[in-house]
Amino acid sequence: MSIISIYRCQHRKKVDDEHFCDYKPSLDQNELNHEVELLIMDMITLDGFNDFIFKRMNEKVDVSALEKEREQLRRQLAQVSGAKTKLNQMRNVCQAFWKS
Repeated sequence: MSIISIYRCQHRKKVDDEHFCDYKPSLDQNELNHEVELLIMDMITLDGFNDFIFKRMNEKVDVSALEKEREQLRRQLAQVSGAKTKLNQMRNVCQAFWKS
């Protein structure tokens, strides 16, 4: 089984009402997957690659801007939800008024 699959035919549509596109890829998918696997294996054996990966994994990512944005979005959601509730109440009052 291959590690990854990276090729997907973009020509899977009908050319007209009766015929599908007959596009054939020029590369064998198994060959391509094998080449990608070899490339990944070569990267792993490079000096310093493991250190680079471990260093990246241990880095702290500053998410404070994302947390601020999340809080702003939560406040906006609460405000919009409140407005929606108010409009629904007003609609119900208007419907009751017009029925009577």
